[in-house]
Amino acid sequence: VGRPGLILVTEGPSQRVGRMVQKTRKRFSPILKDTGVPIHVIEAGRGNDQVPLPKLTKRIKKLDKTLTKHEVSAVEKRLAALPITRAPIPKGVDPYRLRPDRKAMRG
Repeated sequence: VGRPGLILVTEGPSQRVGRMVQKTRKRFSPILKDTGVPIHVIEAGRGNDQVPLPKLTKRIKKLDKTLTKHEVSAVEKRLAALPITRAPIPKGVDPYRLRPDRKAMRG
C-alpha cells in the first residue's frame, strides 16, 4: 500500500500467476471499493509486458499518486484487520516435550 494505491507485484509466468492475482483482487476489492483505492498489478521478469527487477522501483515511483498519507495509513489498517489464513496447529505429540523413557535412564 502506497500513495498510488495497492500495488501487487508478481513474478513468474503470466498464465500461472494470473489466477492468483484474480483471487487476490477479488479478496481486496470489496474493502477497497468504498474508498476508491486503485489496485495496480506489476509483473516482474524478463518476458513480454514484464518489468525487469532492476527497473521495478522506477516503475512503482512513476505511478500516479492518488492517496494522501492519511488515507494510506487508513487503508493499511483496513487491510491489517483482514483475517489471515494460517496453517493449522499440528495435532499429536510435541517432539520437543517428550518425557525420557524411565527404563532407559536406569541403565
